[in-house]
Amino acid sequence: MKQTVFFDMDNVLVDFQSGINQLDDRTKLEYEGRLDEVPGIFSLMKPIDGAVDSVYRIAKKYDTHILSTAPWQNLPAWTDKLKWIQHYFGSDNKSVFYKKVTITHQKGLVRGDFLIDDRKKWGADLFSGEFLHFGSERFPDWAFVTDYLLSKEHEVSWKEVINLIKNKYDMPENERKQKVNEVFHKRVVTDYYDVVGFQDTIDSIENDDCISLANLFLSIFQSRFWRI
Repeated sequence: MKQTVFFDMDNVLVDFQSGINQLDDRTKLEYEGRLDEVPGIFSLMKPIDGAVDSVYRIAKKYDTHILSTAPWQNLPAWTDKLKWIQHYFGSDNKSVFYKKVTITHQKGLVRGDFLIDDRKKWGADLFSGEFLHFGSERFPDWAFVTDYLLSKEHEVSWKEVINLIKNKYDMPENERKQKVNEVFHKRVVTDYYDVVGFQDTIDSIENDDCISLANLFLSIFQSRFWRI
């Protein structure tokens, strides 16, 4: 029941400039303004400082995925990106990115909890979860990103709640009922505070209202799925 973190590649995991630095002057001139279309350029690139270590640290707490784009006119780049991932993170089923790579120009269609990206381009600004702007004042490097993610408490998703209700985790019945009550209340309380905009200091009446609302929703789910 880990939350999902998506990683962009160019200038997030991958040091794009390190590939450009290895091109000869003739190639740079020929592909000026479209250096990402240079054949094989992605295979020349090195990781951003701290990126590889940070990915492994984050993967201990989160479900890690790649969410990147590739030049439309540079077909080998799509393959080179996968080769880059396999080179630095492994190619077997023990890899933190094993069969979890999405290359698309429509990032806003992807569902997840966090996206680490250096730009809000290609739908990144429409991503369903939290956008971590890599290279910004708040997240200037991997140390800041990693500290932020590892310090966050796990927030129960509605998907987890539904999976528990449908018993997709094969838990003993008594344990499942207890867990459903726990995570359902936590999810409703979180959404309630987010919508109403309360700070950490809320009075007891508001808190009681929130718990009553959670109990009401839970009773509706109980009658709907019957298995609780």
